[in-house]
Amino acid sequence: MLIKLPVAILYRILIGLLGCAGLPLLASAEQASIQQGKSVYDYYCYQCHGYAGNAKTLAAAYLTPTPRDFTQHTPETLPADKMRKAIRHGRPGTAMVAFSSVLNSKEIEAVIHYIASTFMSETPPDYHYHTSENGWPNHERYQSAFAFVNGDVSIDTPTHQLTPEQQTGRNIFLNACISCHDHTLTTEEPVWQPQPVSYPRNPGIDVTYKKKPEITSAASPYALHDRLPVIKGLSKIEKQGQALFQSNCAFCHAADGTGRNWIGSFMQPPARDLTRSTIINQGKKNKILHVIDNGLPNTSMPAWRDVLTPQQKNEIVAYLLRAFGNSKSK
Repeated sequence: MLIKLPVAILYRILIGLLGCAGLPLLASAEQASIQQGKSVYDYYCYQCHGYAGNAKTLAAAYLTPTPRDFTQHTPETLPADKMRKAIRHGRPGTAMVAFSSVLNSKEIEAVIHYIASTFMSETPPDYHYHTSENGWPNHERYQSAFAFVNGDVSIDTPTHQLTPEQQTGRNIFLNACISCHDHTLTTEEPVWQPQPVSYPRNPGIDVTYKKKPEITSAASPYALHDRLPVIKGLSKIEKQGQALFQSNCAFCHAADGTGRNWIGSFMQPPARDLTRSTIINQGKKNKILHVIDNGLPNTSMPAWRDVLTPQQKNEIVAYLLRAFGNSKSK
């Protein structure tokens, strides 16, 4: 009879059998597996599940159901077989897509090992994104904005009720922090307009896995694709479509439609490059509307059928054809 044992137990058994002489070899193999798993996780998984595995991410705020919080599980409540199935085949009805065509078996086992040993341990690590290592030196200098990020002070508190420090903090929050921390405490409707700012400055994260973008300045190259295209002579319907696209679609597809911004580049599969879309280049309006209505299976493209009105969808299509189709004129 074949008995399946957790990796940690097998590890202890092997140490006992091999004795101290085998310990360095096993420790090295264990560390290599965890490091490979971390590389896979930091490249493919962190956007939704977070560096700390607790799913406290901007993407999680937009997803229903929310991504899994690994820190709330143990290897018993979330066994390796269940994770293996989710990674290979995705999870229907969620944003978790299949990675069987992206990761090989060794990589899948490594990331499962990393998740279980790191986030499901008795004392999971407390990863902080805003560190010097992650490109945020002296982040404490923005402390006056922390109260708005944490929800300790409502963003729409009347100015005369704020201290001078809080007024400064709110200005910092609205001009910098809000691009990621856009679900703060409010007493009324939000006072800002969402903007497709989706890249970290001078990222210190490990992006060496599979590919490594060249970082040549304080801002990453992803910023180039979050610039609004300049298109002359837009009609009224195209202008309305542009506004809708930038506020709803640019988060993944980038402001210039290439999908090469931070979020779009790290999705699996990556967000579609609309400038190379066959149905857009060929002006197939009905097929574009079908994708907007129904989404795309096995991708993060959701169905917008019940979100946008028919008029709004037609406005977006008009803009797509003008901005990214063969007839574009800039």
